[in-house]
Amino acid sequence: MSTDQFLTEDERDALMEVVSSKAGEPGAGTGVFQEGAQPYDLASQDYAITSLLPVLDTIHERFAHRLRIGLFELMRRDLSVTAGSIEKRGYTDLTTSLSVPCSVNVIGMTPLSGPALLIFDAELIFMIVDTFFGGTGRLYKSASVRDFTTTETRFIQRLLHLSFSCLEQAWEPYATLKCTHFNSEHKPQFITSLNPNEPLAVGTVQVGGD
Repeated sequence: MSTDQFLTEDERDALMEVVSSKAGEPGAGTGVFQEGAQPYDLASQDYAITSLLPVLDTIHERFAHRLRIGLFELMRRDLSVTAGSIEKRGYTDLTTSLSVPCSVNVIGMTPLSGPALLIFDAELIFMIVDTFFGGTGRLYKSASVRDFTTTETRFIQRLLHLSFSCLEQAWEPYATLKCTHFNSEHKPQFITSLNPNEPLAVGTVQVGGD
């Protein structure tokens, strides 16, 4: 992903100022590093993700705010929606932390390059369905591992479309985003669209009753 698609002009200028000042320091560019210093690839994916975490946190907060409004319009009930901080994680670390079943959706976020994952855990889906049909909306776990029912699958599609709208609105100050759905799986290990060696920027949202 290009950093230009994430950063404002002021943020890009600030980043370049830091890079330029380091380049002008004694010994810079000579190929000899001072004792204790190590070379760092500014073009690496690790650096790109780490440098963009504050911007992604802002976008994630905007997404959570819009999701809360969207869920109220869908459920006619006020739910708490709390955004967690964006974290850099490995692909294997992420997939092994997910419970089964869960709804793992591979999506595109044009003009950003590469696929992204939009994941709904089973507890959220059960709560949304229960609330919609007049239940208490409490979080609970199924006693057995099973596939989602037809009704639950329909609500997953509703959540997916709602999340697309919220993501596109959250990104408006930074990029004109268009989300598309590629495919879905209920078991994370079946997702093969992502490079398992690439670092991921992962954001979580906690949804609960009032």
